Amino acid sequence: MKEIIRVGLILMFICAVAGGALAYTNQVTSKIIEKRLYEEKVALMQELFPTMENFEDKEADGRTATIGYDADGNLVGILAEGKTSGYGGDIRFNLGIDGEGKLVSLTIVSHSETAGLGAKINEESYRRQFLGKTLSDSFDVDNISGATITSLAMENGVKKEMEAILTAFGGDLAEVPPDIDISTLPDGVYEGEGEGLKPGIKVKVTIAGGRITAIEVTNGDDTPEYFDKAKAEVPKRIIEEQSVQVDAASGATFSSQGIMNAVQDALQKAAAGPGLDISALPDGVYEGEGEGLKPGIKVKVTVAGGRITDIEVTNGDDTPEYFNKAKAEVPKRIIEEQSVQVDAACGATFSSQGIMQAVRNALTQ
Repeated sequence: MKEIIRVGLILMFICAVAGGALAYTNQVTSKIIEKRLYEEKVALMQELFPTMENFEDKEADGRTATIGYDADGNLVGILAEGKTSGYGGDIRFNLGIDGEGKLVSLTIVSHSETAGLGAKINEESYRRQFLGKTLSDSFDVDNISGATITSLAMENGVKKEMEAILTAFGGDLAEVPPDIDISTLPDGVYEGEGEGLKPGIKVKVTIAGGRITAIEVTNGDDTPEYFDKAKAEVPKRIIEEQSVQVDAASGATFSSQGIMNAVQDALQKAAAGPGLDISALPDGVYEGEGEGLKPGIKVKVTVAGGRITDIEVTNGDDTPEYFNKAKAEVPKRIIEEQSVQVDAACGATFSSQGIMQAVRNALTQ
């Protein structure tokens, strides 16, 4: 009996020593791994953003990002993870975005795409196609042959995640839609269009008594399995919350966002008001002001012979990259169509709407 107890105590002692040694080794190893990961992050940030002097990790909107700053404290870059739903499941990737809102790095963290097909997203020649793009650019790139779903998922996912990252951490680098006061909108049925996994999601939004009372989704070419789920859930949430930005339907993020974008477009048209009879306006130069991403967009509109003959955009404090695109395209469209409600410049919706609003205000004063 004593021998059994002695052996047991010896075994307990050995286990305790082994356990302690293992715990110590694990602690030391964890610190080594943590230090190595930190050094790798520093090296990557310095490579992507050469003017970076320091950085910090931040959390916002359920995301974590590493933000780099120059010696004067100006933001020079953001490194954050995003994900999209591919053919085989979630595709996780890291995005590096510089201080001008350009994508400078795209690396694949993990995926379950088909070998020889969708797995080609990990090839540098494919990923390189996205570099240099901003939110005002099209993210259409050369698709991977035989992997259409994966290709579309990357095109839509990278742009949407980039927009979400910039919205959370990039300040003026992201265009955030200005709030529309639904309670001030006139009664009526308004049509809007948005882009989900594919373009062409269309809605009819009914406004009555300063509230959204009905949303009819009239078209959408996204994958039916996901689109139908978003169509069934998102309009109800928008009506319940009286807000365009609501939770997406689980597993149908792109279709959900497309419906929200279409509703936003409809509400912007409602806010713009009814059509304007330009032919009845007396000749003259009219000045007006509107709000895009920021207030203060100003225009001078020349009317001659019942037509808009010239539009000069004299001021605007929106992000230059987007504002300049809208400034170059929207006035031309207004003059060509003789209408204050025209298509927005691609990727510069809010600046475009601000210019249209300023022109309308100029002609209705």
